[in-house]
Amino acid sequence: MTDDKFGWPLIRRRSLEHSINDHTEDLIELNLNHYLEQEYGPGYEKHPHFYNLIKRNGITHPDILQGKQEAELAADLNKASIAKLLSSCKAKTDAIYEILRAAESGKLKTNPRTWSAVSRTLSRFKGSLYYLAGLITSAIAGWLIPLAIQWLATSHH
Repeated sequence: MTDDKFGWPLIRRRSLEHSINDHTEDLIELNLNHYLEQEYGPGYEKHPHFYNLIKRNGITHPDILQGKQEAELAADLNKASIAKLLSSCKAKTDAIYEILRAAESGKLKTNPRTWSAVSRTLSRFKGSLYYLAGLITSAIAGWLIPLAIQWLATSHH
């Protein structure tokens, strides 16, 4: 909501251009992309981040429009285009809520090629990895100890 082409700055500028009272001063400015980069790293999702993230997480809504579609509707404002734009905004708000809810619960799926995604995946399997490492260590020790004892017994003769 902080981009000059989308969000509060655009709303403020358009309000000024059309002599409409600006009521956005007290609104919290959330940069979802910045928040997700802080949590999951800069490569958390490929561009366009929002659309790819909702697709990866199975967040679907038929009213969500891409930026280009919204720009085309905004160029020819009428009752039908305004209704579609409002519906898209509401659907995107719902998607943002779902993204934040999934992030809070630790279930948000991001680009699996980032270090933070690999780290989260490994932490989910940490117990299994420890168990596997223990089995491997035990097997190696079970093989090496008798071998070392035999070597020690034969090397002193």
